[in-house]
Amino acid sequence: MGQPRRPTTPPARDSQDGPLPLRGSGRPQGSPPLAQGATSPPQVGPALRTIYPSASHALEDGWFFARVEKTVTCWLWRGNKKGFDYGCGPKGEYAHRWAYRRFVGAIPDGMYVLHRCDTPLCVNYEHLFLGTQSDNLNDAVAKGRVPLGSQNYRAKLTEAIVAEARRRWHQGTACWTLAREYGVSTHTMDFALKRKTWKHVT
Repeated sequence: MGQPRRPTTPPARDSQDGPLPLRGSGRPQGSPPLAQGATSPPQVGPALRTIYPSASHALEDGWFFARVEKTVTCWLWRGNKKGFDYGCGPKGEYAHRWAYRRFVGAIPDGMYVLHRCDTPLCVNYEHLFLGTQSDNLNDAVAKGRVPLGSQNYRAKLTEAIVAEARRRWHQGTACWTLAREYGVSTHTMDFALKRKTWKHVT
């Protein structure tokens, strides 16, 4: 009888050899899973590796800009829409908010991303700035995007009624009396009389 064969030990791998491939796949261990039906991960060229910190950023940016039409001033979103004529960007986020985070910086909790160009579909990061909810509403009013007075479908008064109510109030008629006559709450009438609302009525 011959001597029993000794088990062979694979040669030690140097750390510079890279990670071991997955069995039967030829891909290194720890590699991210491939998309369904894919046989190899997406390739990212050297130029993109310099610009983007990861392949996922490069692919996400490619998806984003494939839906953007660049004009002389604005970058207009041509993909799906969300809400009041705003773009729906990657992962369902508002496109202009995604653009701000990607190219400007983080958005603090409770802050809004506003448009200098007054174009809701614009995703040009140079046209975007941060503001509070109050800033957002004031900006909308200043740019004429919020109907004023009787043009607002929720208005319970008209410019003529407000002017008449203010005249009578200055003559001594009580706020609650005016509110009852014109069919609104005392709170609504008080704001109108003191110009906290209906500021455009002289």
